[in-house]
Amino acid sequence: MIDSFNYLLKIIVIGDSGVGKTNLLLRYVNHTFQNDLKSTIGVQFFSKLVSIKNEYIKLQLWDTAGQERYRSISTSYYKGSHGVIICFDLTHQESLDNVVKWYQEVKQQADLNIKIILIGNKLDLSEQRVVGTDTAQQVAKQIGAGYIETSALNSQNVDKAFELLIQEIYIQLKQLKQDQQNPQITTENTIMLTDKKKTNTSQKINKQCC
Repeated sequence: MIDSFNYLLKIIVIGDSGVGKTNLLLRYVNHTFQNDLKSTIGVQFFSKLVSIKNEYIKLQLWDTAGQERYRSISTSYYKGSHGVIICFDLTHQESLDNVVKWYQEVKQQADLNIKIILIGNKLDLSEQRVVGTDTAQQVAKQIGAGYIETSALNSQNVDKAFELLIQEIYIQLKQLKQDQQNPQITTENTIMLTDKKKTNTSQKINKQCC
């Protein structure tokens, strides 16, 4: 059992009630699926340890309630989040229509640099599907997010969806770490040095001329 890790990532999962957020997390974390799940009350917590390029990453995964009456509770969990999964139901058009509303909440509550992925869930219910891939991709483009379709029931693309988001966050954190370890000369200092050189040269020329 690995007790240490290189990075701690916090990811919050949001979307309308009934789109399959909890089963998506159960499938990813525990490789299970529950048909008789009740709606999430408030927030549920999951955790998982993954690795990228020989570095260990501990994931804190927060499953939020989709009902309006719990919004004041779940919005507090945006603080410190590195990534957001906005989930909708491919068999329910309204859940896609509400994606922009969820995105606006993210912009109001989360960090400006937070990574976002849009997931269309219940891909296995092909006969009941009402949302086309092109339509969902347009919404994803509108909010500046990646897009993928999943099935929590048969696990199709579930791991891939999380891996795509985690990889983006990992690259961002690696770059931030490198920037902190290798600070560069600021533009202000560069200008000062350049001005000083120009001043010295000007003084030398004036001295020679006079």
